[in-house]
Amino acid sequence: MSTNETTGGALTAHPPTGLSSALSIAHKAAQLLTSAARANLEAVPDDSHSNLGWDTDNQRFLSHPLPAAAGPLRVGLSLSPLTICLVDDGGDGDALSLDGPSYADALRWLDERLADHDLKPASGVTLSYDLPAEAAAVAVFEPGPAAGQLSSLAAWFDLAAKVLAAFAGSHEKLEPGPAIGTPAVSSVRLRRRMKF
Repeated sequence: MSTNETTGGALTAHPPTGLSSALSIAHKAAQLLTSAARANLEAVPDDSHSNLGWDTDNQRFLSHPLPAAAGPLRVGLSLSPLTICLVDDGGDGDALSLDGPSYADALRWLDERLADHDLKPASGVTLSYDLPAEAAAVAVFEPGPAAGQLSSLAAWFDLAAKVLAAFAGSHEKLEPGPAIGTPAVSSVRLRRRMKF
């Protein structure tokens, strides 16, 4: 079966409106990655140091490279199956299934792995924002009932990444034109249009 057939099946298995449990679980799990980045990368005003990229080859989120002693190290989050892992130039390293551990246990596991690479602990980070109530309420990762939803959510992220990459590739020679309004006003207008 081709990747497109697999992705297409996952996209249609659960309607987007039925992915709220998966979104809450994934949102909470993503805080592990962003906390590792915030602990180990120089902060920038727009918080882009802690944003996540999508790895289309492995259908997972990746942090920015962290300055580990032996070379760049990323923290990854696969949604299906729900797993966090360390990724270096040699490929995947240690991994933890997020089927059963508490958020605190996963954070402790991550801190130990980061320390193995001479990196600062993610647990020392205080997030500068509040999570939505549903995501904040996730204390223990129990993806069982939402496993199919997590697979669908991964397929949606994968589709979005591929569409954006294709769009960027087909428009790489465009040069930006003049901005409309001030950046702050344009940014506010864009955020208002993008509400889900």
